[in-house]
Amino acid sequence: MISFRPLTMGFMVIVSLIEMSGRVATAQTMTWTGVDSSGGAAFWSNPLNWTNGGGSPPGVGNPTEFGTVAVGASKTVTSFNVGDQAQSMTFSTGATDFTFQTDNFTPTRIALNGNLSNLSSNRQRFNLGLDITGAGRTISNANNGSGGLTFNRSVTNTGNTLTVSNANTSASVDFTDSVTGVTAATVRNSGAGFTNYQIVNANGFENTSSGQVNVSGVVRIATDSALTITKSGAGSIGFNGAVVSQLSAPGSALRAINVNNNIAGGTVAFNSNVTASTITTTGIGTTRFGTGTVGSAVTVGAGGKMDGVGTITGLTTIAGGANYSAGAGVGVVGSQTLSGGLTFDTNGANPNFTWDLVNGTGFDSINLAGSALNIGSNFVTQINLSGTGLSTAGETVFDVFRNMSNNIDVNNFGSSFIVANNPLDHVFSWRVSSDTSGFKASIVAVPEPSSMALLGLAGLIGGVYARRRAKKNQA
Repeated sequence: MISFRPLTMGFMVIVSLIEMSGRVATAQTMTWTGVDSSGGAAFWSNPLNWTNGGGSPPGVGNPTEFGTVAVGASKTVTSFNVGDQAQSMTFSTGATDFTFQTDNFTPTRIALNGNLSNLSSNRQRFNLGLDITGAGRTISNANNGSGGLTFNRSVTNTGNTLTVSNANTSASVDFTDSVTGVTAATVRNSGAGFTNYQIVNANGFENTSSGQVNVSGVVRIATDSALTITKSGAGSIGFNGAVVSQLSAPGSALRAINVNNNIAGGTVAFNSNVTASTITTTGIGTTRFGTGTVGSAVTVGAGGKMDGVGTITGLTTIAGGANYSAGAGVGVVGSQTLSGGLTFDTNGANPNFTWDLVNGTGFDSINLAGSALNIGSNFVTQINLSGTGLSTAGETVFDVFRNMSNNIDVNNFGSSFIVANNPLDHVFSWRVSSDTSGFKASIVAVPEPSSMALLGLAGLIGGVYARRRAKKNQA
């Protein structure tokens, strides 16, 4: 049984040639249950409410079969033949909350050779599957009140790109089952609203919007080629489940993950395990390995940024002009394990390492876990100080890189550094010592020139006073 359940009346639903995976035999029946009969026959039996602009209602036979449905009552239709020229499905601005669901009626999916759009201020729900065909299809939610879209069954797309556009910042588009690009399609996100996914099977995943995109389940490639993740909008992408660039079939090879992050704002965040042959980032944006384990080498391209607290088992390479900082961004203290080694590639522009020290005690720390640290002569370090409590005298030692397998040239580390966000206006010098067990940075607080001048003036005044006192005693 397929139930169309409106919560209130006085709305319009436009369904233009919706195909439900073929033609249903006359012997089968469709039953829907009325929730609010205020529209009466004026709604249910009026063809204008079931077509785009009038005319014969395509796909539903004779509209007078629907008739009036009282609250709690049911109406059975013995023929629900759907044509094979499916185009688009639109909920107009006056549409109420609507739920499409199946009980014992088959088929349990809608085949849609077109776009789906919600222009209303109410949430529309699909408790049956959706099979979208054709190139460049769009699922869109308009910026209107609290309207949203929920898909509680799987959605498939056979075209080249499926764009999910949510312009409504007050409501979300939610996929609680899987979204699959069966021909290596790209799932693209646009608009300013939130979009939430459970499972994504595709070889391309994009966010061109200013809205947040979250994936709570697994992301896996749909065909045997690399996974490309692109962020060309200010909104972030959060992968809170595993990301696997590998087919689920036994013996399938690992494929690469390419992260193209071209916007400085927002992040591409991997908050669980990542499986790939290699991971390469390009663009000026931040790629964050928040938690979990990355089982491959990671290369951060020129101008890019990387941070996080997760473990990376392959070699991590920071290219010239790129920046690395442990923790969840600059100014946030964190500890990260890079068990495959860390290399700052000094070919071309200078690679950067940003080190955070908060309140004089909290600081970034990198565990090499027995692997090598390689630093070239053009290495630049930015010391990021914040908070209070840093000693103004003496030397404080911080174990920045731990458990290295090699000795390094300490002159490279200390040859160029920048002190930023220095709330106490101290001037610092940085002395470094290195051995096979760790790499320790020693920060010594040095008085400012103005402080030295004051000390000198105090000494001069004290000297004059002492001489005068001595002469008075002699008299």
